[in-house]
Amino acid sequence: MKVIKRDGRITNFDEKKIFDAINAANKTLEKEKRITEQQIMDVVSWIMKKIPKAKEEISVEEIQDLVEDGLVHKNHTEVVRNYIKYRDERQKERLKKL
Repeated sequence: MKVIKRDGRITNFDEKKIFDAINAANKTLEKEKRITEQQIMDVVSWIMKKIPKAKEEISVEEIQDLVEDGLVHKNHTEVVRNYIKYRDERQKERLKKL
């Protein structure tokens, strides 16, 4: 499967990047509010099941929406809040560059 980046580039899909993004949002939480690596892997597995096997391309935005949905589905509300906040901040930075 290929990923369509925001700038139109196409790259190979790498589920580790999903893990890393969730983990980055997770690490911004206080230790007692963090989820485990296994819980992150459970979210990644849930996301992978939601992507149709026949799908050849997926956009970054679609992946990010699935990450949010997966975190909500697994009741990781603190992590999803930080993930959304990070996503919003990145969008603001991208807009500044225009």
